[in-house]
This record gives sequence, C-alpha cells and structure tokens, in this order.
Amino acid sequence: MIKVRDFKCTNNHYYEEFVADGITTSRCGCGANAVIVPSATKTYLDGSSGDFPGAHMRWVKDHERGGRSTEEA
Repeated sequence: MIKVRDFKCTNNHYYEEFVADGITTSRCGCGANAVIVPSATKTYLDGSSGDFPGAHMRWVKDHERGGRSTEEA
C-alpha cells in the first residue's frame, strides 16, 4: 500500500512523499538523507463535555435551538 509520509532531511527540510509500507528513509531534493517524522493528527473538540469552553457554548446554543435553523432562532 502506498501512503503519503512526512520526511525531514539532515538539512532540516520538511517534505511529503508517496512511499510504500515499510519505507522509513528517503533522499531529499537537496541530496541529504531523510527520515519519517510524525504527522499532525486530526483532532475534534467535543463541546458536550464542557472541557473546551468555546466549543461547549456553541454546543449549548445549538441544542437550545432544538434543531431549528438559525433563521428560525
């Protein structure tokens, strides 16, 4: 399977490349060796928990409307 991976070379260049499973090194455009670096993960703030005040207030407002559209509210 081919995946997009993030790489960083020894000259501190970051780039993405399509590579097959099991590939952990690459060659940067500058000619230096590069290794896979962790990619950022997708996060979702759950507004119902109250742990994130901005998301929680939006969750409360959405649920106070009870499913009504913003034009009706």
